[in-house]
Amino acid sequence: MHDDLARTLRRRSLSGATPLYTGLFGLGSLMGLVALAKNGGSDLGVFFAPFTVFAGSAVSLLLDRRGRPHPARALFTGVNLLYVGSIMTIAPPLIRVSIGFPLTALVLFLFHLLYPARHAARVGWTTLALVLAGTAQLLLTTPGEWMMLTACVVQVLVIGFANLVLERLGRGWTDALATTDEARRQLASAYRVAMEASEAKSNFLASMSHELRTPLNAIIGYAELVEEDVEAGDLPAADDLGRIQTSGRHLLQLVNQVLDLSRVESGRMELELASLDLAEVVAEVADTLRGQVEARGTRLVLELEPVPTLRLDRLRVKQIVTNLVANATKFTDEGTITISLQQAPDEVCIRVHDTGVGIPPDRQKRIFEPFLQADGTVSRTHGGTGLGLAISRGLAEQMHGKLDVASQPGEGSTFSLCFPLPA
Repeated sequence: MHDDLARTLRRRSLSGATPLYTGLFGLGSLMGLVALAKNGGSDLGVFFAPFTVFAGSAVSLLLDRRGRPHPARALFTGVNLLYVGSIMTIAPPLIRVSIGFPLTALVLFLFHLLYPARHAARVGWTTLALVLAGTAQLLLTTPGEWMMLTACVVQVLVIGFANLVLERLGRGWTDALATTDEARRQLASAYRVAMEASEAKSNFLASMSHELRTPLNAIIGYAELVEEDVEAGDLPAADDLGRIQTSGRHLLQLVNQVLDLSRVESGRMELELASLDLAEVVAEVADTLRGQVEARGTRLVLELEPVPTLRLDRLRVKQIVTNLVANATKFTDEGTITISLQQAPDEVCIRVHDTGVGIPPDRQKRIFEPFLQADGTVSRTHGGTGLGLAISRGLAEQMHGKLDVASQPGEGSTFSLCFPLPA
């Protein structure tokens, strides 16, 4: 009977678990009990009840889908009396031993002391059934009355304590594994972020040095040509002076971008808010950049709807729209750039749509980060420092607006600059 019981328990206890470690914590020993049985006030005799007990608790740690221990979770199969045998008693058959209160109450009480409340009743009832099934030979009967030796109580205490220790150790172990694993993931994530930031700054310095050297070299070169013309008695060439002026303005624009980013990130950007006609600003930007756009074989289309005036900084809104159109021009050859002005129920939006190369979804977030572009080849092919969109989003947010992008590779991009309508 005991072997069948053990096999049944083992199958039920370990089914459904994905074991990382499965083992039996066993207490195997020859235990003895000496008890003084009394009947009324008379000593009826001393008896010795040796028995062999193997009490085991099977432990299985649950694994998640990646093969790691599930955080702070362990499956303990409970206290299982796997084998009880070699039981004999030399006590006289009619000795009565009374424990004074029902065995059921005693077992459940002990398990309420040893286990959390949510487990006590379940484990207690299970163990009670096993004790009764496995120690029947320790129970002495007289007609209509159950008698039990104290050995059952000893078994319950020993097994309960062993399982309690296992549960605490297992829970602490899985907690430690989960904590260590989480710390390792956080460290790896922080390392990746640091490496990306380092790479971004290196790329920025490389591209910025190129962007700064180009106009500086032009200024120096054309200034030397003018100097040579003057020394030769020739009048300075107007073209050379024009190139010097253009290069100087480009250099000033680069310096201003760095200063703007610093002000935006520190929150020290000063805004001059006034009632602004957005259609007028968009038209000005289109007139300024139309020649640059059409020089690449690209059409520039305006779709302007009547919208309310808003309190915004004219210079900064114009700066944002100019940057968006200039970016669209870089990435659109012989296509179309459309600037639209539309009113939604609770906001006004300026949208710049192009039919250019588009941006992969996994790179759309990084284009708004300082010093970053869609990838390293962009700055080498199209130029730029990677600051324009970061500055533009920062300016939009300081005016309580937002700047977002929707794009598909090969289908173009749409940048939306939206400002809320006044309540």
